[in-house]
Amino acid sequence: MTNATTASKEESLKVATMAGDKIVDGDAAGSIPVVLVSKSGRRIFVAESETVSPEVKWQPHHRKYHDKVFGILYLLAMVSFFITGGVLLANAHPRYDWVEVINNGDKNNNTGVPATVRVISSHFRADVETCCANKLSSDEYSFDLCSELNAETALRRRLSQTIRALPESSTDDDYPKDDDLWEDNAVRTSKYEFGDGMFDAFLEAPEIPIAVALLGMTMAIVWAVLLRFFSIPIVYATEVVKVALFLYLSVRVLVEGLVGAAVVAFFCAMTIVAWDIYTFKKLKFAGKVLRRAAKSLKRNATMFFAFLPILFLYAGQAYLFVLFFARSFEVVAVKHNQICRTLTSGAQSCQSSCEYESPAYTTPIVAYLSLCYLWSIGLFHMMRLSIIAAVIGSSHFHPGDKEPGLMRAIINTCTTSMGSLSVASLISAIADKLNRMLLTETLWTQCCNPVFWVILPIYCVFGVCLRTLIAMLTKFSVILHVFTGKSWMGSARKVSKILKRHFKGGFVTEYASRSVLTLGSYVFSIVLYFVAWVWLDAEFKTDTFIGVNEETLMVVGWLFFALFNIWYPVLGLYVLILTNSWLSKWDGLDPAYWVSPMAATFIACLGMMFFSYLGGVFLDTVDVLFLCFAIDKDNCVDVSSDEFAALVAEGVPTFIETPEESLHNADEENPIQVAKIEPIPPPGQ
Repeated sequence: MTNATTASKEESLKVATMAGDKIVDGDAAGSIPVVLVSKSGRRIFVAESETVSPEVKWQPHHRKYHDKVFGILYLLAMVSFFITGGVLLANAHPRYDWVEVINNGDKNNNTGVPATVRVISSHFRADVETCCANKLSSDEYSFDLCSELNAETALRRRLSQTIRALPESSTDDDYPKDDDLWEDNAVRTSKYEFGDGMFDAFLEAPEIPIAVALLGMTMAIVWAVLLRFFSIPIVYATEVVKVALFLYLSVRVLVEGLVGAAVVAFFCAMTIVAWDIYTFKKLKFAGKVLRRAAKSLKRNATMFFAFLPILFLYAGQAYLFVLFFARSFEVVAVKHNQICRTLTSGAQSCQSSCEYESPAYTTPIVAYLSLCYLWSIGLFHMMRLSIIAAVIGSSHFHPGDKEPGLMRAIINTCTTSMGSLSVASLISAIADKLNRMLLTETLWTQCCNPVFWVILPIYCVFGVCLRTLIAMLTKFSVILHVFTGKSWMGSARKVSKILKRHFKGGFVTEYASRSVLTLGSYVFSIVLYFVAWVWLDAEFKTDTFIGVNEETLMVVGWLFFALFNIWYPVLGLYVLILTNSWLSKWDGLDPAYWVSPMAATFIACLGMMFFSYLGGVFLDTVDVLFLCFAIDKDNCVDVSSDEFAALVAEGVPTFIETPEESLHNADEENPIQVAKIEPIPPPGQ
């Protein structure tokens, strides 16, 4: 052996790598990680080309623009997002107007009573009149837009004054007052107008979404602050809140006589208690991990100010997407449809109608807006991760020395790192979009197939695992990119090797703390859901909430609908907007039955997104500490006294603790060989 390789700062060592029967000099095989065998035991020695140095290269002269094409592509996508959204807004017009008329008499003799009638809007009136003039028969007014031209023939009408406020002589006692929701004799106390939806409720009572949103922000900030200072007690308190919520629901519905719903709520509470007892050690471990993350956040408390502008961008993007998506249903044109069929006599019978139809370009525009929105959400998450990685990583590797300021972390994120962050967020957006498309399309096409409901849990587990894997790889690649300043692809290749040396299969995630934060966000969002639901019921004089509505099945249905959409808040926004559009156009359906719970679900989905974003601050910090730990191990840094290293060894099941496990985990792409270490003889010997 002619060359010597320095394996540590304490001693000079000579490395000989065994490759079959041939002795290879350690420097010649320097690209392959080796397990060092010495009198002091075994440890992994990794060549510099296979790992990174334990530092964060945040200085401007270390940063270069990488993945510029994707950064430019994102900027162009955002420009086109505003342009296409503006096209929808410019072409969106109300389909109908509500006009006040005086009732001239009906079957109930409601003469002289003010009524509100829905008629064709002024924007489309000329088109509808032209279409109706070209119909085969002028008598075909019973089911299309032609009947909506005049107040006398309009199908949707309601009394501005309910029957309860009218004298007994003005009603027909022989006619059931609740027989038809659309008839003049319908008894309604709700303040909702027919044709209203959840957005109309927000416009009429804007204080409700604003106040509930402020409540959610306050809860999230208080929760984040408490997690910083009282991590372990707050973990337990979060579980107590879950149980208390279901127990309260159980007692509330039991008082109202809904025994079945009370049993279900009590069963959920007991299930949570049993699960907490079974996973008590994991809950305690989650508290320790979050406490360690909180310590890092305490040392860099000013970092939270960097998240405020990102949070405003996050909220602004959500508002614009909802606005564009909701108004897309108002982009319509009047179309003359004609259907002909051949009779048994051989003659043709044709029927024509005038209907609203959406132009062909609206569907691809909405799909494009959805993808851009998912991309932006992913980018905002990656920007948050980039700032955390720069600040926490520098604090870990060189505390008090060469740490970047907050502004430098923000500048690097918004300039040199923008391209790489765009790549990572685009991959996450595409994977998320495909996962949602497969789930929603399968639900629509196979919902009546009993086999589908059997395999649905497996399908969901597979989707969650795939999503978790992609999210993990993209996140750790971004963290290493922030540390090194290299391109995203180069960082992805190297971080995969680093993780595989220290975690089985290269897969590392801390489920305990992740589940605590996710379920905590979920429960708090459900609280917002109930607050908004009760408030909307009181404001609009409806009775859809638990214990008030006599239709138990309907209430349970709304609960399950809300729980699903709140758990998947981004998908939930799509579902809610689509459902709102369909229900608001459903003739014969009183909005008093569905607007309040649906509007409350919409508010809760936004709350879930906000809670998840703030909870992500702690999860990102944990991920940064994981990679810092792996890099320290690669560089033979003594981590025996490190608190986080002890936590990894205690509770991460995929952690490879010994070099023997590293050898077992090796593969063709990540080979690990065994080397002997001999002390370098003194000069002259």
